[in-house]
Amino acid sequence: MADFQLCMLSNFNSKGSDDTSWRETNLGLSFVLWACLIFATLLLGALVAVFAHLREMPVFWQNRGGYPIWLRHFVLISYYPLLLAYMGIFLAECLYLKKERCVPILALKICMLLPVFLLLILIVFMTLL
Repeated sequence: MADFQLCMLSNFNSKGSDDTSWRETNLGLSFVLWACLIFATLLLGALVAVFAHLREMPVFWQNRGGYPIWLRHFVLISYYPLLLAYMGIFLAECLYLKKERCVPILALKICMLLPVFLLLILIVFMTLL
């Protein structure tokens, strides 16, 4: 499997020179798995956001909306478990970030986690309002 490379600009002042050099960091399989987990979390968050939107529509709960009855039951039964799962996965991803020691990779992972956090804020506001 091909490894991903991240080039970082490092300042090495060897013997008093102003030389800056590029250093390659091997991201490996763990970064690919991290990116897949973020993508899966975003998909789960999108599903929860759609459910939150449907829950707030009065037409969804009435027969004149054209929505099937099984979808109403599915949204009613699975909304809160999916929301708790989404929040749990987000918390686990945040706690996993504490183990990262390389600052550029940590910054990249935080930037990848930012849309997940913003989607979580949107879902919480849609649920509370």
